[in-house]
Parts: sequence; structure tokens; C-alpha cells
Amino acid sequence: MIKYNLNNKSVCLMESYDGFAMFIASYILQILLQFAFSMLLVATGVAKEFTESTVGICLLVSLNESAMLITPFVYSKIKGENLFGSVGWKTKLSVGQIFTLVGIAVATVLAFAPLANWFVRFIIWTGYDTSSLASLEMTSWGNYILGLLFMCVLPAICEEFLYRGMIARALGDKGMVFGVLMTATLFALMHGSPIQLVHQFFLGAVCVVVYYMTRSIWSSVIIHFVNNAIAVTGNFILTKTGKADMQFPEWASAISMVVGLGILAGLAVLFYKLSVNREKVPAKEIVGSVKEHFYTQDEKAVIELERATIQNQLDQCDSQEMREVMMSTIREDQAKLNKKGRLALIYALILGIGVWVMNTVLNYVK
Repeated sequence: MIKYNLNNKSVCLMESYDGFAMFIASYILQILLQFAFSMLLVATGVAKEFTESTVGICLLVSLNESAMLITPFVYSKIKGENLFGSVGWKTKLSVGQIFTLVGIAVATVLAFAPLANWFVRFIIWTGYDTSSLASLEMTSWGNYILGLLFMCVLPAICEEFLYRGMIARALGDKGMVFGVLMTATLFALMHGSPIQLVHQFFLGAVCVVVYYMTRSIWSSVIIHFVNNAIAVTGNFILTKTGKADMQFPEWASAISMVVGLGILAGLAVLFYKLSVNREKVPAKEIVGSVKEHFYTQDEKAVIELERATIQNQLDQCDSQEMREVMMSTIREDQAKLNKKGRLALIYALILGIGVWVMNTVLNYVK
């Protein structure tokens, strides 16, 4: 993280290292909170069935989601900076953007839910045990309301705050493609289960793209909420009608995927037109750099200030030798920063993949 003073205001630019550090800290905190929750149940003699009850599931979800808010807050305090200001809480969306985002969320479900279901059916066929995966039973209106709150509202806010508002913003320093793919990968691994791996990856990727385009956290919150609400509502309707085990035919899933991808592509173009100044930001350019096109005005000003400062230092060099020494120092500093980011990336992937593999193996050997 690099701090700058711009017009007597502190502006902080996060590096990729900051994003990976927050992922690692948040994931570890989640694991510790789950462990503490389990130990508390053991110490108090509460039956194991409590963790599968409505109250137990809601408590566990609350603990997991709280870790995603606590981590960036503590990280900010340690760094002595308020990182929340650039998340995009105050960035407003137009009515057209909001309706388009709802459509994108529906199209994302149509396009990628069949692919995720095929993958889930495959791993179940290979012997994966899903009986230990606890979820709210959609048997009453009360549970449905709790489902909307704890499975839709809470994750949409907490997870988007960390993964899009903080991690994606930090990883965008390496370009849009890197930011989208890496954030989506970490987001999918965080769920710790092959059941959620495929759909969460694509959902995460879509959320990053719309967040980069708007720099409003509400854009990804809307998509995340609608996505989860569709799943919860669908489960509730099927359960109430006695069709919870119903499976769609293959041809219907294939049609859903093709139609969903077509709608998603069209709405993505529309959202781009609604969100990005096309005259100043050609579509062919935005893919390469988040830093240049999707940073806030303060962040862009800081980047220009940084470039101007470096250029001024080079212009003041009395000789070519001094200029080369300064350039070498700048390159060495950047190399150290890149190395720090690469190591953080390796540690983040080791943690995420390691926990995911462990959880997967445990459900195979039960």
C-alpha cells in the first residue's frame, strides 16, 4: 500500500499484495471462528444436531460473514488508513444501471447454473458425499425470510465488500484480466466446496467486471443478492410444491445455458454503454488496465502525481550516469514490490486450494 497526500487529503493506493493479504487473513479468521464455534458447542454439551438447525446455521453464517468485514477494518487500522472511502458506498447508480444489473444477475444464473449442476452431478457420481452440507430447510415462510436475510442480504454485502471492494480493487493494479480471474478464483475457493466451485467462480467474475465499470460496490451487491435470492426462492417454491428433488432435462439445461450466455453478452454491452464514457475509454483499451480507466478521480490524480514526481527527479539528474542510477533504483523498488505480491499470491493459493482439497477429500472418505 502506498500513501499520498493530495490537496491536504490522504489517498491510499492498494497493491496486489494488500488484496492477497486480506484474503489470507479473512480466510484464517473464518477458520478460527468456525473452530471456536465448534469448541464452544463441545464445551457446553450442545448436541451436534444444533449445527444443522436453523439457529445453528444462521449463527455460523453470521460468523463467516463477519470475518469479511472485520479483516479489512483491522487491516485499515494497522496501516493507519481508512480504506473504506474508495470502496464505492456513496457512488450512485442510475435506474437504467440497476435494471440492467438485475437482468445480468438472472442471465448469469441461466448461463452458468446448468454448468455448475453438471459438475455437481459428476462429483456426486464419483462418490462425493453431500449429506454433511447443512442448509436452511425451506419448509416455512419463516425459514424463507431467514434464508433471504442470512443467505442473500448478509453475503451480498459482506462478501462483496471484501472480494470486490477491497481485493478486486487491489488486484486491479495488475490489469483487468488478472483482477477478474484471480478475484473470481479466490472467491470460489473461499466457499471451500466443489458444490459451489463452478457457479461461484463465474458469479465472482461477473461481479468484478461490473464493479470495475462503476466503482460502485452496490453494482456487485445487486447481482450477488439477486443470484442468491433466485436460488433461495427456487428452493422454497420447489420444497413447498413437493418437487425439491426435481431435475431439469438435459435439453432444457442446454437451452438455458445458450440463451443465458446470449442475454448476458447483450446486457454486458448495454451496461458498458450506461457505465463507461466510450469516447474517452475505447472498449479495446479497458481490458488491459484497471488503473488507467476505472480508478477514482483522486486515485488517477495520485498516479499522475507519482509519474510527475519520478519524471521531475529524473530531469534533475546532472548526468546520464545519475539518471541511470535513479532508474535502476526505481526498477529495483518495483521488482521488490512485484516479488512481495507474487509471494502473497502463492501463499493465498496454497491456503485456498489446500483447504478446498481437504474439505473435498473428507467428503469422499466419509
